[in-house]
Amino acid sequence: MKKEVCVLCVCVNSIEESLKFYCDALDFEVETTYGDCIVRLKSKGVTLLLKQIEDGYPPHPCVVPGFETEDISAEIENLKTQGVKFLHDKPQVFPAGLFVAYKDISGNIFELLEFISEKK
Repeated sequence: MKKEVCVLCVCVNSIEESLKFYCDALDFEVETTYGDCIVRLKSKGVTLLLKQIEDGYPPHPCVVPGFETEDISAEIENLKTQGVKFLHDKPQVFPAGLFVAYKDISGNIFELLEFISEKK
């Protein structure tokens, strides 16, 4: 199955401070807010999400590409047969759906995302 990047998740220390930077300095606008820890910015093309780091994942600010899937459990099983090692034993819940993280052979983090519903 061909993969396309559906989101770039920018992991930040503070949503409030990051919104000042992205909206005031870079002229982005907020499209959607998921709880108090994830903000979707209006963007043409690939979605840009700001995600406040919580619970040690990821361990520091970084950019995490995300690949959307309609069936995260089936995709996990498929990737396991290809030798992919996951950072989580099962899909994790986040305000917009489910995700699971894995690393490539160089240690870069990627996520599979299954969006459950859009909240505006």
